[in-house]
Amino acid sequence: MTEALCLITGCTENALTRGLCSYHYEKARWEGNLADVALPKRQSAVERLGDEALELWKSGMPMTHVAQELGTSGPTIRDVLKKMGIENPGRRSARARMLEHSREQADQIGQLDHLDPLEAVLQAWNGPDQDPDVRCAAQEEVRQVMPLLARALDRLTGEAKPD
Repeated sequence: MTEALCLITGCTENALTRGLCSYHYEKARWEGNLADVALPKRQSAVERLGDEALELWKSGMPMTHVAQELGTSGPTIRDVLKKMGIENPGRRSARARMLEHSREQADQIGQLDHLDPLEAVLQAWNGPDQDPDVRCAAQEEVRQVMPLLARALDRLTGEAKPD
């Protein structure tokens, strides 16, 4: 790797910080014109990518696709999301998305009240407007907790599986 020279014309010292040698860096700091003579301060990945990466990740996009979208690597996006408070950004399971979705639906709890009760149950169980992975995860959760209810709902929709 070749050493770069200080940005100040006529200086033959190697650049150490922001394109300046230690003498010119300290001199610019003392004079208060560091921003004018030095290279711009490098932004961290969190500052550059953080908000956009978090928004894309929360929309359900996998980390690798977020990285491609933002033109960086997967490990960089993982580190950015971790620094923004996401514990395990690589694990966006259908169950995790289901739990988020159920919290969002709490605001719309009466959205099927205008329907006949049987029709409302069928629509809530099948939920054609839902993410299919989320719907399947929710159905599996009900099957584990309340197998009789899940079987009855499957029979209503004509999807009952013979034993």
